[in-house]
Amino acid sequence: MYRVPDHCAQSEFRAYWALKPQEEIREILEEQGISDFREFYKSEMREARTAYHTVLSHGSLYTGHVTNVEQLKHLVNHKMMDNNGLPECNTLEGLLVLRQVSICMYV
Repeated sequence: MYRVPDHCAQSEFRAYWALKPQEEIREILEEQGISDFREFYKSEMREARTAYHTVLSHGSLYTGHVTNVEQLKHLVNHKMMDNNGLPECNTLEGLLVLRQVSICMYV
């Protein structure tokens, strides 16, 4: 079964592999007797899959399609702001969070 964290990790490390010069890739393949990037990055990919899974399955992750502005506004105003993640008083931290949300609304 192919899952999103697997896809993300493979895409990330495939891109790293593609950045290597072809000569270096040939040397790695010959010296280590491996067939592709997945064997070379095996342990790092395992850690990356775990990190992707942790982020993507967290309860504080909200998603929406970039073209559906109304859905994104609803997520920000009714889901993200209602999760008590903001400070109870007007602190510098709270103002910075609101500023980031405002910037995201206009970008």
